[in-house]
Amino acid sequence: MIRTSNAPETAHEPDRLNHEEHEGHEEGVQQVQAEEQAATAVAEAKATAEPVSEWQALDVAWDKLSSQQNIALVALSGGCTKSEAAQMAGVHRNTLYRWLRDPVFCVAVQDVRGELRDAARMRLESMADKAALYVEHAMGHGDGRTALNLLKLLGIFDRDYAASVYASPSTSSMFNGKPQATARHDRETNRLGGKQRPNRLAEFLVRGQKRFETAARAIVGCLLFCLGFAAAPVLMLMLIAALAQVALAAGKSSQRLVTHISFGDKPQATAVGGKASTDGGAMMRRGTAPLLLLKDRESPWRLAAWPIIDCNSIGRLTRRMQQFAGVFVHHFALLRRAAWSMAAPELRRARS
Repeated sequence: MIRTSNAPETAHEPDRLNHEEHEGHEEGVQQVQAEEQAATAVAEAKATAEPVSEWQALDVAWDKLSSQQNIALVALSGGCTKSEAAQMAGVHRNTLYRWLRDPVFCVAVQDVRGELRDAARMRLESMADKAALYVEHAMGHGDGRTALNLLKLLGIFDRDYAASVYASPSTSSMFNGKPQATARHDRETNRLGGKQRPNRLAEFLVRGQKRFETAARAIVGCLLFCLGFAAAPVLMLMLIAALAQVALAAGKSSQRLVTHISFGDKPQATAVGGKASTDGGAMMRRGTAPLLLLKDRESPWRLAAWPIIDCNSIGRLTRRMQQFAGVFVHHFALLRRAAWSMAAPELRRARS
């Protein structure tokens, strides 16, 4: 038997593998470098190229602007910042600001942005029309699952409601041939287990009624607070009347006390600011002097701190204050009764 040796081939196998690996690495590096060069070339072309045909189709006076201004105009209209637009045009940022103050360049920027805005609006409207046609086609052919999924993804449909009425082929066939309002009513009834879904108008009215009740409570509370604050002067007047009555009683007692004062000798009385008299009781009854000074052996002039009080005037003042307080309390009761009568229906409705 003749044996053939594979030793030479086995010996050169690692060198061949290393060479192939090295060649593959070089090819990868060259490919990456080529991609980087292509990307750099594209960026340079975008930075130095004239406006493309779709920009030139816009109704803008391109010939009145320089090439750098055209590049800056395209960059600004494409959503770049002022710094990026100036860098793409190869000018300083202050130069771009000076261009923006130029009437011709400013009008060109506004025209381009206006036309782009109109074009974007038309594209959105066409997309909405296509979506509506797709939904209508899906609903017309009984493909309710696709239609509801599309509405759910668009965000214009109630997700909870859409998740609860995924139309199966049986339900789709059940609703086919019925009017739209009847089919919607049946879907609502089936979803809620025989109970009709509450109308949005009814929900809005209920929320409005609750808000009205809250506002009525707040108004009634403010009214009661204001009335209570207004009743404070009445309480003050009643307190003053009580103090006046106390002062009246004190005046009567002091009158009796001064009348019966005796110092062993006949007192000599002098009225300050009035006519002199020895009859202190008569002076207090007439009210002709504010103070009564009594002369004594021990002290030539000693002030007897007994104020001269006119009993009749204090009585009249007390009666008038009581009358005013009674009238005010009566009107306060009427106002409170009217406020409660106005707010009673709303409060009863809120409790119910």
